[in-house]
Amino acid sequence: MREVLGMKFRKILFLVVFSQFLLFSAHAVARDTDLYTNLQSTIEPNILIIFDNSGSMADPPQPTAFCEYDSTYSYPQPSDPSVPYLYPERVYYMSSSGKWFPPLRKFKDYVSQVECWLANYYLSYYGIYTGYTDVNCSTNELTLATGNYLRWFYADQVNKEPCRSKMDIAKEVIKGFVNSIPGVRIGLMKFNYSEGGTIVSQIKGLDEKYDGPAGNNKTHREHLLKSID
Repeated sequence: MREVLGMKFRKILFLVVFSQFLLFSAHAVARDTDLYTNLQSTIEPNILIIFDNSGSMADPPQPTAFCEYDSTYSYPQPSDPSVPYLYPERVYYMSSSGKWFPPLRKFKDYVSQVECWLANYYLSYYGIYTGYTDVNCSTNELTLATGNYLRWFYADQVNKEPCRSKMDIAKEVIKGFVNSIPGVRIGLMKFNYSEGGTIVSQIKGLDEKYDGPAGNNKTHREHLLKSID
């Protein structure tokens, strides 16, 4: 009987200790978001932003037909009321002052009617041409464009938005982060395959004085924003 009671006591003791261990572990777990949301901490987190400035950052994330002119794509008429109706198949010429309109000046109804073979070729594939336009491609120098090209050139901003480069998007996001995040220390590093990594700005508090060359009493936040540009 005494042995049975001893075994029961040891089991109860084990369960109590194990339960206390679980409770302690539950309170000890930390989440990644605690880096920014733990208001009890008095230590500012250190953040190093690594900015990729390689050549591919000049490309849009998802290129569309509005990023570069595509002669096989039929572009819609721009919604801007200041843009006159552009017949996509027509050829227009630019004024001597460098304007397409007003007024809109028609050169030919179709590209096939353009006599200079070189102008015909460029208009067919690239939508725009600057040079001689007569049958011998030797006189009458003009800048010509198809209506389809001008529809692309004056396309609505909503269509051009996906064409923003990854670099422009990254700059906007990082500047927004630097401008809005409180209670952190931030540094900036630029990196690309050919040059490797370069520390542009050491990790410091955003409201600390920037003590680099030609600081001009700027804060570290101001220096970071300028470096991102």
